[in-house]
Amino acid sequence: MNKTLIVAIAMASASFASAQFSYAGGTYTQDFNSLATTGSVTRPTSSTGTTAVTGQLWNNDSTIQGWYSSFENGTNVGAAVPTGTNGNWIGAGVINTPTPHTIPTYDTRFIRISDGTPTNPSGATFNYGTINSTDRALGMLNSGSVASTVPARNTIGLRIKNTSGGTLTSFTLAYWGEQWRQGAGSGNPIPADRIDFSYRVFSAGTFNVDQMPVTVTSGWTNEDNLDFVSLKTGSAQSGLDGNAADNRRFITYTVTGLNWANNDELVMRWTDFDRTGADDGLAVDDLAFSAVPEPGSMIALGLGLAALARKRKSSK
Repeated sequence: MNKTLIVAIAMASASFASAQFSYAGGTYTQDFNSLATTGSVTRPTSSTGTTAVTGQLWNNDSTIQGWYSSFENGTNVGAAVPTGTNGNWIGAGVINTPTPHTIPTYDTRFIRISDGTPTNPSGATFNYGTINSTDRALGMLNSGSVASTVPARNTIGLRIKNTSGGTLTSFTLAYWGEQWRQGAGSGNPIPADRIDFSYRVFSAGTFNVDQMPVTVTSGWTNEDNLDFVSLKTGSAQSGLDGNAADNRRFITYTVTGLNWANNDELVMRWTDFDRTGADDGLAVDDLAFSAVPEPGSMIALGLGLAALARKRKSSK
């Protein structure tokens, strides 16, 4: 964790309601350290089978307020409810799949806990960190093919409602990209893996998690400056310490030209690219977000403050 960055940014003011993840100004930070350090989840492997995995149960917009996870997979549907030692099942089951989906989309019901050990390669959303450490990161790993051309694809995202009272026209995002696993890539040269960043503004009340996966492209804007590309590649799998300096990278960029009206929702997502060969384990950590209003709103705010100052002066 970059404690200096988090402490410095957290000093800015921000407003977030408890029932609705809302942004009224200031800087929002997330270090993911509320995630579990240990746990076990029994998950369905088919309509009748189950298996135990190291992980924690996950509720979208609840396990971590405002954060979502989804995956696309043609297997592991399961009629049984996963059970475990952490959290509650989201209970949403299979979501209706609009065009252009060719395979089902599911809410993530649990996330795996891993220190990047290559013997735990199954594709999922991952809660990464060294064993028993409270310093956690939220990441992903793709694995396998569930159809002739479609791999299991994972997506994580942050959903924020604008309650600033005005239109926000830009946002600045900063985070540390961490690599917790080097997969066995193939090719000459071996291509780097990555998690792709994109964003979309939804009118109030129109978002649902089925619009998160990578195969949904309409309305989303890619921003390559906020992608995280793996730092190490190789032909052999190995676990990495994502907190080590050579396995993490600081990423920041300001997106302009935004039209984020009051009460609308901004969703930022990271989708796991599927490279040739076994994928790397990549994660997001120590995130900071802020947004600014359109110039007219700033002028109105300035005039309002000036009028208030005159009123206070005349009342003395």
